[in-house]
Amino acid sequence: MGFRSGRAAWQRFRVKSAPQLTDTELFAKLSEAVVPESFDVAPPDTIAGWSGGRHLLDRTFDADNLFGDAVLMGFRLDAFKLPADLRLAWQLQNEEALGAAEPGSSKSAIRKAAREEVDDRARREMTSGLHRSSRMFPVLWDRGGGVLLASTPSDAARTALVDLARLTLNLELEPESAGVFAESFAASQGILRDLEDATPTSFGPPPRGHEGGQVPSVGWGRAPHPHDFLGAEFLLDLWCRAERGAEDEVEAAITEALDMRCAWEAGGDQGLRSTTPARSPEARRGLKNGKWPRKAGLMIASGLEHWTLILDGVRFAPNSVRLPEPAERPETEREGLEARVDAFLSCDRALTKLYRGFLERRLDAGRWASESAAIKRWISADGQSSSFEIEVPREASASVEAKQD
Repeated sequence: MGFRSGRAAWQRFRVKSAPQLTDTELFAKLSEAVVPESFDVAPPDTIAGWSGGRHLLDRTFDADNLFGDAVLMGFRLDAFKLPADLRLAWQLQNEEALGAAEPGSSKSAIRKAAREEVDDRARREMTSGLHRSSRMFPVLWDRGGGVLLASTPSDAARTALVDLARLTLNLELEPESAGVFAESFAASQGILRDLEDATPTSFGPPPRGHEGGQVPSVGWGRAPHPHDFLGAEFLLDLWCRAERGAEDEVEAAITEALDMRCAWEAGGDQGLRSTTPARSPEARRGLKNGKWPRKAGLMIASGLEHWTLILDGVRFAPNSVRLPEPAERPETEREGLEARVDAFLSCDRALTKLYRGFLERRLDAGRWASESAAIKRWISADGQSSSFEIEVPREASASVEAKQD
């Protein structure tokens, strides 16, 4: 169930504008926008609505959804489609019945009449709520932080959520990929021109057989935002800083998973799975052959808290997020849920703090010249770099692990 239990995954949505609603007004608007159980007319192919978030059929919105300034709820997406095998069965049954009742009719006329009966029956049954597939995605809206976290695994789900928020809550959301985040950051710092001038960094010569220029294209890191490639550079920079033992307020190291793709689009992908994939010979060869990390398993530590997760750098979307185990067992279910909400929001803040630190270096031409030169030397060096590891505080030495929703 994501934020409520087990591991969580989310896409960040920046809140561009939000209405000033009391909690009572918010609950009323959410209740008005649940997915109906049945319809007066045939429903559209897909329909979206809000959910209380406890389970798929939860339609309750009350104080139990509130955690300080945060709202924990759900987003439901229903699709209506008559199964192809059932449609074919109905069609053949109708053709047989009509052929027996009207032996003088032409085959084309019988097929047309049978198809019309199938369409009419499908509309009736879908109006009553049949032939639907439903999914509920956890949503955590941090009203104070101006961000909404939602487990939306597809572009269609993300678009549906954005449309639902705008139409029902007058809430303007924008999916925050690495490039979108960078643009928002640059605008806040008055350095948009520096972002516009940023092109992918050449950390080494192009791989053998490459016939393009001397700057990697990173075509897989250009959509939906042209600067989404910065998410891959962020993972590469983080990898280098970890192995060099750089001291940062938020520490991070690569663990468990590392997916790499050629930045020059001249080679294939590679996926590595081990406790320390970044130190494998395959990872080092990948770097020297122009491959950049696209997704990476990370352990992140900030103060006494730590998390493990897999980060899609381009989308800037974490998956399989595991929380640190609380020092003391919560006395009530509500107390445990409050701790989980706080921990997930803290994880998001730690991730964004790491990325902002990278952007400060990356969008400063002088600093990046020095940083990128260090990365180039690190990539070209033979053998392993330092054996840097995060030191997890004793108070937070264990992790909760449960299955992903």
